[in-house]
Amino acid sequence: MPDSFRHRLRTETRDDHARVDTRFSKLDLQAADGFGEFLSVHGSCFGVMHDICGAAARSAALLGALTSAIKLDLKSLGLPGPAAPSEPVLGCDPIAIDYMVAGSRLGSKVLKRNWALSADARVKAAGAYFALTDSGTLWRETCADLDRIDPDSPRADWVIADVRSLFTLFATTHHSPIPDGSERAVLT
Repeated sequence: MPDSFRHRLRTETRDDHARVDTRFSKLDLQAADGFGEFLSVHGSCFGVMHDICGAAARSAALLGALTSAIKLDLKSLGLPGPAAPSEPVLGCDPIAIDYMVAGSRLGSKVLKRNWALSADARVKAAGAYFALTDSGTLWRETCADLDRIDPDSPRADWVIADVRSLFTLFATTHHSPIPDGSERAVLT
């Protein structure tokens, strides 16, 4: 039996998380095309997550702020907004969404340092996403919520499946050319 649900969740989604981290680590956030892809993919995925969580997730308001900031940054880079998903994503346990959002905010602290080194004025001007700060409260509250879930319960199984599904969403969203030569995110 796992020590806690949080431990089980981290262990069972480790490969999914690594696949997404590997994908995003290949993007050059100091260049407009790499940063644009990062923003477009995150804008698409966060938009989907915002749509399916309603007000049930702790991160609902933050998801709204993140998607707005990403749209501003994409506009600043001269890129279109994130594309709508090609297929609807059905419901998801709110704590799965909180786990993904809180984790992404922790990762953004590291990515921000890389982005800030850019010599490209367009990239530096697109700073709304990284300007959003996080006190760490969402992560602490999410961890406390996860620790209250019985690791052997049906809900634990559902949350793990939902988190894996969300990692897949991030892993399969990519750019494709559009007629004006720009790019947009699409889900495959």
